[in-house]
Amino acid sequence: MSDTNEMSPVKVAEILDAAAAHIDRVGWLQEDYYAADLPPTDCRVCAMGAINVAMFGHPFPPEDSHAYAVTCDLGDLVLEHLGVLGLDLAAWNDEPHRTQDDVTGALRETAAQLRHPATTDPAEETS
Repeated sequence: MSDTNEMSPVKVAEILDAAAAHIDRVGWLQEDYYAADLPPTDCRVCAMGAINVAMFGHPFPPEDSHAYAVTCDLGDLVLEHLGVLGLDLAAWNDEPHRTQDDVTGALRETAAQLRHPATTDPAEETS
């Protein structure tokens, strides 16, 4: 497992898009990484559980501390995109007003931003 600094922005974007697609396929969950009512690859998941599926093929938090740190770094990228401070992605996912569309939208928007970072138009700077 490599560190997010060693992953290309496109690779990180692919992981986030795959996480959103997984939630679309199986459903979304709050208060846990995954629902144990179905096989792990077919049960509802939270944002972090979906990232784990995209990275490792299962929703369980990685036991390896380095791999766990990488998944947390991906969550931090999503929160950075949203401008959210003071939470981790699991806590943001679990906020009572949060919706599945909020979660999948944030994952996809962050992926799009990673693929196409905003560029500053020099003409705008002089305005």
